[in-house]
Amino acid sequence: MMWLISLPVAPMYGIWRGSINTPQVRTSYKPFSLDWLGVVEGRYWDYTITGILYGNGTERDSVFLVGTIGPTDFPYCTFSSSLPGANYQRFMNTDSTGPQTDTGFIYFRQGYDDLYGEDGLIVMKYNPSLGNNWEAVDTCLIRLNTRYPIGDIDGDSRVDSFWVKSSTARVANISGSSYFITISPLRYAAWSSLLSSFYNIDSIVIWDYYRFKFNETFGKVEEHLDSERIRYYMFGFPALDTAFRNLYHKVAITSISEASKEITSGEVRVYTADGRYVGKFVPNRKGIYFVVSNRTRKVIVR
Repeated sequence: MMWLISLPVAPMYGIWRGSINTPQVRTSYKPFSLDWLGVVEGRYWDYTITGILYGNGTERDSVFLVGTIGPTDFPYCTFSSSLPGANYQRFMNTDSTGPQTDTGFIYFRQGYDDLYGEDGLIVMKYNPSLGNNWEAVDTCLIRLNTRYPIGDIDGDSRVDSFWVKSSTARVANISGSSYFITISPLRYAAWSSLLSSFYNIDSIVIWDYYRFKFNETFGKVEEHLDSERIRYYMFGFPALDTAFRNLYHKVAITSISEASKEITSGEVRVYTADGRYVGKFVPNRKGIYFVVSNRTRKVIVR
């Protein structure tokens, strides 16, 4: 069994996230349901990135289209009417990836289960209560326990596959208007033709442990992939386990300001860190404040 140590044991994060058939967002408008998470056309969020997956750096997520997704545009769900959706661009630059641009989407299952889907995961619920839980995999885009091709991930010129297993997202904590969501774990599996051919590996099962923090009207404040566990199966039995920690941390950047002044860039709202509205001025007292205008949003630390 010692030869198993030579098997590839790299983190499997993201091996299936690019395989989702993204519905087309169209007909620009401004729905309140997306605005509840700060998803408004032209807005952006700046984050710091750390962890062993990408190294240290920054990411900017910017919304370039807010509109609708048709009721029959999803592969495995049909809704009674169109749903609010948005496309955004991710520009990441870290010491291991360099400049890198990708796109993503988020939509709101308004009137159905009031959940937010983002790139194949269901990451948030509108106005949730503590302890609320739901299926973490977006089953409108991908079926559970069904194999899907993911291309040649092992370089042997043969198509590999993956499938996802039922996983639970849960509202772990609420502090004012800040919501803490966990997926512990997100479960999925992969089949590699190279490992199957040479090592009789039946499958690779992966457990990803996620944490998210959302702030009402501001949007996603934090995303963490704290750890990943990988198990290789041979002839139906576990053959090798490995684990990775401190994989990926994405945290909103805070800017520092000493001045207290009215902000005039369109409609402006100022909130405390717990989501309480305090008006159009940043107060003089010490604290952390979310400043939201029509096209920008930032954090001011006093």
